[in-house]
Amino acid sequence: MDQLEKKKIEQVVSRLAAKSGSSIYIQIEDAFPGRRCVGGKYNIASQTVTIYLEDIKHQCMNLFSSLDHFYDFFTIVLAHEIGHAEDNDLPGLSEILSSTRNEIERKKTALQIEENAWRYTEGLLDEVNTGILQTIIYHSLKPYKENIEPETA
Repeated sequence: MDQLEKKKIEQVVSRLAAKSGSSIYIQIEDAFPGRRCVGGKYNIASQTVTIYLEDIKHQCMNLFSSLDHFYDFFTIVLAHEIGHAEDNDLPGLSEILSSTRNEIERKKTALQIEENAWRYTEGLLDEVNTGILQTIIYHSLKPYKENIEPETA
């Protein structure tokens, strides 16, 4: 990461941390250590959001065929992860997710967790392109919704 990119990322982090009022710790990593492509994650135990730059770049390329929207994409992913941290329902939903054996209940709970974070994101962000935001939300929620549809139909 060059100095200009680092400075822009630090500005986004500072702006969103201040705007959200969140007290979570935010760390930036190059890439997710597993095989999945993960733009960011929230660790409820450590109150830490980790953002994975190379994974966000990969997701941005897959969705928009360029890195023209990288900083918007980064901002959106960070806001979404802050949304998880600020979700007062997350501890209870996480408990349901880890304790239930009912697969449809687990899938619905996972969808609810994601939808809660996306609602927060929409309320937090006013500086990003709405079309980009809605495209990312749609593609993020699509697998969760598809997981539920066959079982509820």
